[in-house]
Amino acid sequence: MRLSDQNHTGPIDLSASYDLEDIKIVEVWIMISMEEAAGIMHSIEITAMSNSMGIDINPSDNLIEINAITASHKQPRITNSSNPPGAMADTTTSASITIQNIGNAVDNQIAVRVIISSSPPVPGIIGFFSVGSNGGALPIDGWSDITLNGGEETTLNVDMILPKEIPLNTRIIVRFEVVGGLDEELRPYELDHEAMILVDSRRSMTITSSPISNQTNEFGISVPLWINLTSTSTMEENYIITSKVPEGWQVVCLGILMNESGYPINTPAGHIDGQEKFVSCDIHRMSGSLEGQIEITVSSQDGTLSWQDKQSIYFQSQIDDSFSVGADLMAAGGLAILVFIALIAVLIRKRTSEIGIDYEAVEEREEVVISSPVGPPISQVSGPPASQQQPTSFTPQVSDTDQPANAPSGPPSSESFSTPEEVQPVEQIIAGPQLPESGLPVGWSEEQWLHYGQQYLDRTL
Repeated sequence: MRLSDQNHTGPIDLSASYDLEDIKIVEVWIMISMEEAAGIMHSIEITAMSNSMGIDINPSDNLIEINAITASHKQPRITNSSNPPGAMADTTTSASITIQNIGNAVDNQIAVRVIISSSPPVPGIIGFFSVGSNGGALPIDGWSDITLNGGEETTLNVDMILPKEIPLNTRIIVRFEVVGGLDEELRPYELDHEAMILVDSRRSMTITSSPISNQTNEFGISVPLWINLTSTSTMEENYIITSKVPEGWQVVCLGILMNESGYPINTPAGHIDGQEKFVSCDIHRMSGSLEGQIEITVSSQDGTLSWQDKQSIYFQSQIDDSFSVGADLMAAGGLAILVFIALIAVLIRKRTSEIGIDYEAVEEREEVVISSPVGPPISQVSGPPASQQQPTSFTPQVSDTDQPANAPSGPPSSESFSTPEEVQPVEQIIAGPQLPESGLPVGWSEEQWLHYGQQYLDRTL
């Protein structure tokens, strides 16, 4: 109840007619349940009574009866909204509003529409629009009609798939528009609501690997494989490298044998500057098949990011062990022989040089020889023994030249001496080169022929 545009409870004071306060207007508001359908008849009685001691001379005008029919009312209203403040690239996000028909009549002409935009504009945002929890998909950017009973409410949902390449700090705007019901001037109610979602995080990695040649690889030689990882996530990432290889094969990364738990990689946030990691691996065949397929997987610790590569590898068969050992021994033996031959050649060359030097020294030395009859000089102690008779005492003469003054022609003596020594007679040995037809040269002994006969024949003496 309202009196003079204010809510009022309790008695109402009226004055005498001459005071001009004898009439007051009272408004009575009757609230009908929203669940009540339109067209229901209501009978309402309003009675006024006096609380004063006086007597009402006309009580028949203290009662009024009103009959009313519940009118049809249709009015939509947005009662709630929901959306996350931020979203991650390459994931999904959503926004929703709740609308209610606060009227008492069925409204089957409520039109709804959703518009998705972004700033800066980004292509590739995929949206799905639905009504209620079990509603089918409705078109984006187009009007769709829904029905709401009096007092009924429903939810308008928008789910979006964000592309991987969406830039950070992109603002996604979801606009809901609702048109329905009639106001007092019989115009439809127009409602709208905008939800903004900021792309503020990202998880992303880029991986390249070296291709493995299809050619057959040499036995016992590992096959190299490198993995280059670049992380552009806005958070620290922990990655795991795992491998699947044929039985008897092994994968070694940066000197560490990869086991079932894999090889871990940690990278800091790389949304400003990409964080790179280079991993060098080698694939070894210890036993097993000569050809097979390797599978390398790189994934984040929670499994959100994943990358996989498969390649085939071929190895040569092993050469026979006995043949290999024999070949090794032959190679080692050949090398030893070459070294021995080279050593002998060096020694011979060195010995030849020493002999040449000694021979020149002997020629340059002043020699003292014993004058003797015509023939080659008698060999002394250091040379071959001469088969001659004991010499008689004589006085040696020393010449200013290399040859003695009275020395006959013949080969030089093997060594000079300053004092005569006893020469012991020895057995004559008939040997040496073949004698000329004329026999021994004049003044030559058989022993001298044995040692110097070839030089005589060669005319070097």
